Amino acid sequence: MVAVQDIQVKGITPGEGVTLNAKRDTHEIFGVDFSQPRLSAQNAEVQVGPGTGYNNYYKNSFIMNYSGLSFIDAKFNVAGGEAGQTLLFDMVHLTSMANGAAGINGYSPINITINGKKYVFPDGQTTYDPVDGNYKHDRFEVSNYLHEGENEIRIGFERDATTNYWIQSLKLIAG
Repeated sequence: MVAVQDIQVKGITPGEGVTLNAKRDTHEIFGVDFSQPRLSAQNAEVQVGPGTGYNNYYKNSFIMNYSGLSFIDAKFNVAGGEAGQTLLFDMVHLTSMANGAAGINGYSPINITINGKKYVFPDGQTTYDPVDGNYKHDRFEVSNYLHEGENEIRIGFERDATTNYWIQSLKLIAG
């Protein structure tokens, strides 16, 4: 069970769109743990592209370091009852700091493609940079991009990145 105060959902204006209730059950449709050298995926088939692999420097995670080439693909199924629920893409990730110096932001934007369509982030952009040298927990509402049956999500590392992108976990939550 997830407490309401623990959830921050990007893409939804407070008081509009979706109501998350602590009494409402939520469940994970798929999950990927990137904290070990061997990927641990539940209910998903995961593939990584060039320059995407395990590195324990930032508390055990996978790194993307080939800008414009690195990616993570996840294929999974959404059941009929789940397709009508609020679906949240949940990520724990970070941007490397420039030259490793604290306080100097790096730039490692990603894009998310869902079933062949670029995801539009709440700010209207099709790229997103966690802009933090510490792990950041983000949730994005993706209900309108998914359908009953097989779906695919790709996280791509943008060509204009100047620092590395790190990911620790990836989930799709229904609730």
